[in-house]
Amino acid sequence: GAEALSVEEGELNGKQMIKACIDYSNIYDKSIFDDETWALIEKSIIKNYIYLFDNECEYMICVSGTSDMETLEKIAENIEVYETDLERSYYNDGLDYIFNDMARG
Repeated sequence: GAEALSVEEGELNGKQMIKACIDYSNIYDKSIFDDETWALIEKSIIKNYIYLFDNECEYMICVSGTSDMETLEKIAENIEVYETDLERSYYNDGLDYIFNDMARG
């Protein structure tokens, strides 16, 4: 499976933060891909994640991608969260969580 290369906890703009770098190379069998396809996959094998939590407002935001952690951190620093009156989307898959569609607010 995937392997965590690094995990770090901290704070960003007063919110709890977890930064993680994940290597997905172990989940692919390179032999089944042609060179062109593998070149595309290889660009996304290592991903960086920043999770921001606000326990008071009960939300979590994930900023992720193949960009370096510094770039993602700058993006995360500039996220502004506003609560709206729009109804939240609930998922009933046995887990207790709510997914707020960012396109809706």
